[in-house]
Amino acid sequence: METSALPDNSGKKWHQKLFTCEGLTYTVPQLWWSIFLILMGFFCYTLALAFVPSIMPLKLNALGANSKTIAFIMTTIGQVFNITICPMVSFQSDRFRSKRWGRRVPFILYTMPMFCASWLLFAFVDSEAGFLSNFLQKWVSIAPATMAVILIALIMVIYQFFLMYVGSVIYYIYNDTMPAQFLARFVGAVNVVCQCASACFNFFIFKHGLTHFTPLLILITVVYAVGLGLMCFLLKEPRFPPPTTAEKKKEAGLLAFLKESFSHPFYWYTYLSVAAMAIAGVAGPFIVFRYQNLGLDLAMVGNLNGYAGICATVWTLVVVAIGTTFIDRWHPVRVYAVGAMFISILSALGMKWLFFSPPGQTIWWILLFSSISTMVFSSFWGIASMPMLMRIFPKSRFGQLCGAQAMLRSLTVLLFSFLVGVLIDFLKFNCQLGDFAYRYTFVWQLIWQMLGAYFYIRMYREWLKLGGFSGYKAPAPWLAEKFEVMAVTPVQAPSSSLVRQALLLFDLVAAGPVIGALCMFFYAGMLGAAELSRCFIMLALPVSVVAAAAWFFIRLGILRDIKLASTGLSPRNGIPHHGILFLVGACHVLLFACCVYQSWMLTAPEYGTLSARMWAYESVVTVLLFFGIYLYTRIERGFSNQIEA
Repeated sequence: METSALPDNSGKKWHQKLFTCEGLTYTVPQLWWSIFLILMGFFCYTLALAFVPSIMPLKLNALGANSKTIAFIMTTIGQVFNITICPMVSFQSDRFRSKRWGRRVPFILYTMPMFCASWLLFAFVDSEAGFLSNFLQKWVSIAPATMAVILIALIMVIYQFFLMYVGSVIYYIYNDTMPAQFLARFVGAVNVVCQCASACFNFFIFKHGLTHFTPLLILITVVYAVGLGLMCFLLKEPRFPPPTTAEKKKEAGLLAFLKESFSHPFYWYTYLSVAAMAIAGVAGPFIVFRYQNLGLDLAMVGNLNGYAGICATVWTLVVVAIGTTFIDRWHPVRVYAVGAMFISILSALGMKWLFFSPPGQTIWWILLFSSISTMVFSSFWGIASMPMLMRIFPKSRFGQLCGAQAMLRSLTVLLFSFLVGVLIDFLKFNCQLGDFAYRYTFVWQLIWQMLGAYFYIRMYREWLKLGGFSGYKAPAPWLAEKFEVMAVTPVQAPSSSLVRQALLLFDLVAAGPVIGALCMFFYAGMLGAAELSRCFIMLALPVSVVAAAAWFFIRLGILRDIKLASTGLSPRNGIPHHGILFLVGACHVLLFACCVYQSWMLTAPEYGTLSARMWAYESVVTVLLFFGIYLYTRIERGFSNQIEA
């Protein structure tokens, strides 16, 4: 389905300019009004939806539920509906026609009463449990706490069922209503608003989640009803032509959905990558317990998430104002697919908490600084997610393919969400690790993020074969020609001079730990910490030197290929794009500064050689980073012969 041609705005004043999208025509004030309505809706949606996944695991834990039960209630129930309801709603919303509301709003508006009712049922679950326990006492004896767990599970069925109707379509609304030239910037604005909502939740609600459980649930119910209600009533959606009788017969049924969505390997790579990343995320309900085992209380966790959220919001504002232009110029498919590999490498940093246990307050500062450092890259990566899908999924079946993706993701998450609870309980009780078992969620997340990165790379390579930057055509088995033409936009090729400048950041990442280890060796000696000084020179320094040597050879290969490409010859590998190199390099320079801080904080005698051992671990992660750069050059092999001077 083609977006309308852009009107000629040359010579018009700003308030007279017109913008079109799927039959809608906006003046500038009308466009800003639609933007405000959608952003307001997303703020209320994000704020309200943060409560259940954040507070309910704490509530269940306080009621005595074990990890398997928490995993089942918090993850498995939702995934069952993600397999069934989400694809159905996505499939139907692409074909739904309402003269009054459009094709997406009805699914949000009509389900609002029951969705809000589920929050209110959660709010009074303790009273409900007490009443039912007393009522059933004549026939069966059930403790109020056990009854509360049972009720939460039953209410979660209602909550997740109606959440699928909203969550399945709300992200499609701006793809239908926003002019194409503003999509990347609008996605960035949505990210900013959602981060603001998350920061508000973490600062003002999270720490009171258990103590003020009932009034807070009532509050977020009102916030959701008012915010989403106003968006639905006041936003104007496009009116798509109804399908013909022949199209209805052809498109109807489950077989049509499966045939159209799963008949090409390109889409399978996309679905599997999202599924693997989602499996990594099923450990989410246990993160708060992981923080507690690291020595953080709930107030510290809330403040950590809140301050990180503020920094993320500020940085995302910068990315939205400036960076979204670069995402479009570098291409969101490249930024997101290749970036998934570097995101998984960043996850390896968390593995250090399996081996080291500094004081909780020190960990709090390390986590905050690390979180701020990784935002330099992760914010770009996150904003590129939805534009990436919009650039690979054909618009005529966008909702349907997103639904198919959600279905396959949920099928896998359904199994693994239960397994992660079994694994944690096994480590807690059978292996007698206690709450330390929650730290193994770092291992779980790393493994699945690396698998997700692998499938994203396979998807990226397939996308390049289907035309890539110069002429990608989306596989479309429902069309006679089997492909649907997609928009082609100008893309900036790697620049030889900018790549060389970006390599300087990695020179600092490679040389910094070597120089820093020597400095820490002398500093520890000055403090009289002979054992710590010896550990820096015998352990931290050799590992840092190995990492620097690995980078030296990778750097030579990149410079060699730049020279070959500049002379018109084919490089042995591909040329990594300077934009991604700059972002990843800047991120790891800041992480090195965080490493220096944590080493300085842990030089007191009571910490022994902890500082040097953590320094050595950071250098091992640096080796993974350099190996990732090498893999990136291999990924671009055969498709990056062009290079700018």
